Amino acid sequence: MADLGDSLGWIQTRSGRVFDFSTGAKNIIDPIDIAWALAHIPRFNGHAFRFYSVAEHCVHMAAMPNHLGLTLMDENFHALIGRILIHDAHEAYIGDLSRPMKGIIGPAWYELEDRIAYQVRCALGIASSDDSLWELCKRCDNVMLAAEASQLMTAPQIPCELGDSERDAIGFTIPVNHDRKPEYWAQEWLSRYLKWKSVV
Repeated sequence: MADLGDSLGWIQTRSGRVFDFSTGAKNIIDPIDIAWALAHIPRFNGHAFRFYSVAEHCVHMAAMPNHLGLTLMDENFHALIGRILIHDAHEAYIGDLSRPMKGIIGPAWYELEDRIAYQVRCALGIASSDDSLWELCKRCDNVMLAAEASQLMTAPQIPCELGDSERDAIGFTIPVNHDRKPEYWAQEWLSRYLKWKSVV
């Protein structure tokens, strides 16, 4: 019988690849695996009115720059869309942990998340991690959170102050897609990523 300790440093992906957290080998990271995993990981710890995956979140978020009226040169706009599509791609390997839990766990979590996110983003075609486009991506993500919280969740018993993001989310509508299965969003995410990658 295998020692359980031997299996604690890695996970198996849908394709059967082994993702080792100590190495995160670039050739192991596969966008098909990522698409599948993101499409089956729920946002909000599964507490939304309907199943709402990380993949669907990324696909809808690609419309956020237009909603916010961001004016960018074509090259920068394309680069921003790439960042939006893969900003949560590392969650295919480490899961989607809620923001409060990240804060509770603290530096150990952020160190792991940053390291895996960097490895995944490099493998997917974006090595830079601290440029102004990532800041715009973060802004889009925060506004998306506000839109999702207001449209997919019950109003909290304790006020949740999202500041400017809450204001900026006004008028952004999350499509109602009750009949679309996770496989649909896996394909949507993957096709958009491959289209982006084909012109990088």
